[in-house]
Amino acid sequence: MIDEHVSEFIDAPVHEVFHFMSRVETLPEWLDGCQESWAISDDPYCVGAEVAHIDQVMGQTFEAHFEVTVWDENERMVFQALDGPFSGTSDERFRPEGD
Repeated sequence: MIDEHVSEFIDAPVHEVFHFMSRVETLPEWLDGCQESWAISDDPYCVGAEVAHIDQVMGQTFEAHFEVTVWDENERMVFQALDGPFSGTSDERFRPEGD
């Protein structure tokens, strides 16, 4: 099992960072390997919603589907892999630091 933790300081208000990273259409801008992304559910921004993306990893291109399992606006979003070559979760957390 791979367990990766990455922290990144972004000099912007938490609500702006959360909004950018949570938008389905901006996923390819910040997720390594993501080529294209789209919502499967009418509202992709809530628990139970499903999203998909095309990824290219280690020279292989594949489609993967995910379910939103946690959605705490401006604090946390968690995605569970439903299919594709990888299993597991992506847990994104947001917190302010300083001003």
